[in-house]
Amino acid sequence: MVGRLGARPEAGRGGRRGADAGGGAAPGAQDYDMRPLEDDQALLGTLLDDTLRHHLGEGTVARLDRLRELSKAYSSLSSAGLDEAAQGLYALLQDELSGMPEAEAVPIIRFFGNYLNLTGIAENHNRVRWVPPPSPHLVPPGRRGDAG
Repeated sequence: MVGRLGARPEAGRGGRRGADAGGGAAPGAQDYDMRPLEDDQALLGTLLDDTLRHHLGEGTVARLDRLRELSKAYSSLSSAGLDEAAQGLYALLQDELSGMPEAEAVPIIRFFGNYLNLTGIAENHNRVRWVPPPSPHLVPPGRRGDAG
């Protein structure tokens, strides 16, 4: 499936955050829209998935998808306190990883590392979106684009 890792989160996640969003937001926190960040992450995840598919083929992408699904399910069960079910998924994930040949594991490890780097880039870009431009009087002379 194209762009699954970077796909937009399920309903109920994302969107507006802050004081009016509820769910434990700090009093007085400003609202901010998470959709631009989620869109950037989805785009970068899709591009990375497509690159992996192009260079390594559908088999590697299918294996990667299985690892992602097992990991997400494990995390969800573990967070919900369903430890016995989570341990079963953990054993499946461990079997999947331990049986993987090194030649197949290396590109998948690189994929996850690259995805984390791209996610960091998207977060930095999103931070810049929310930083107001500096006041012209705070910019040193010669940096304003003027001759003086």
